[in-house]
Amino acid sequence: MEDSSYWEIEPNEIVIRTCEHIKSGNALDLGCGEGRDAAFLTKKGFDVLAVDSSARGIHKAEQLAKIHKLKIKTRIEDIIDLSLNKNFDLILCNNVLHFLDFKNVKKVIEKMKKHTKIGGLNVISAFIENSGRYMTICPEFSNKTISIFSHAGHEIVYNEMNDKKGFAFLFKENQLKEFYREWDIIHYKELTTGIEQHDFTKLRRHGISEIIARIK
Repeated sequence: MEDSSYWEIEPNEIVIRTCEHIKSGNALDLGCGEGRDAAFLTKKGFDVLAVDSSARGIHKAEQLAKIHKLKIKTRIEDIIDLSLNKNFDLILCNNVLHFLDFKNVKKVIEKMKKHTKIGGLNVISAFIENSGRYMTICPEFSNKTISIFSHAGHEIVYNEMNDKKGFAFLFKENQLKEFYREWDIIHYKELTTGIEQHDFTKLRRHGISEIIARIK
């Protein structure tokens, strides 16, 4: 039997924070994944268009909306080539940009800015440099070891040999903020996540840059 929690609406924390600064309007969720942010915003009263290149992700988003009796518009399309004919009060792009190269990161952010209504918001979270560091219980040899600490009864070696593994682009310190230097920055933070275990031997933390910015 499927765990009912699988269908719960659990948005990114930055989306919850965003709703302190905007209460309604039309929203665009770029790279919506399985639709939890889109569902949360729809439940809050936003008119949401959720876009993702994954048909499987969009199907899950539609199922999530159906279970919670929500109406979410969806499109299966690559956000890089996405064509828009309207502007939005809120555009978000969470946990996506680190999978694009820098040229396309710039293209997506410029598209977001171009299609935001005056007074509207852009919301982005993405990995920053030193993201994706592996902390291994049985570490490979590395001369770049940073530290050794305990977790769940194991001695963990924290090394940086795999910093950029799997990511096309990682923001540098304050780089995301520079894209919005002409906007009002409501919230900007660089943080490290808690420890996540991906299999028995590998643990990791992610460095994340997040921003909420309002067009003047």
